[in-house]
Amino acid sequence: MNEAKSISVAKAILVGHLCVTGGVFIVLGITTFVCRAFNLLSYPVAIVVGAIVAWPWWSLTVPKWRRWALGRGADAEGLQKIGLRTGLVWPKGCIFEKTEIPPRKW
Repeated sequence: MNEAKSISVAKAILVGHLCVTGGVFIVLGITTFVCRAFNLLSYPVAIVVGAIVAWPWWSLTVPKWRRWALGRGADAEGLQKIGLRTGLVWPKGCIFEKTEIPPRKW
C-alpha cells in the first residue's frame, strides 16, 4: 500500500478507543442506569451485569476495527503492541482475546 495513504498506528488506536471502548462504556452505562432506575439491582451488581452485557460489543467490534485499520495500512504489530498497552486489546492467546468474534465473510 502507498505509504502516503497509510493510517498511523496512533490514529487507528484513537479510532479503536472511540468506537470500541466508547461503545463498551455506553452499553455499560445504559445497563447500569436501567438496573438502578428500576431498582432491579444494587449499584455494584448493576456494574458487573453491565460489564457482562457490554462484553459482546467488545467481542464484535475489536475484530472489525482491526480489519478496518489493517485495510488502511496500519502496522499489525504496532496495533497489537499499542492496543495492548492502552487496554484496547488483550494479549495474543489470552482467554479473553479468544472471545473475539470475527466478522462473517459474505
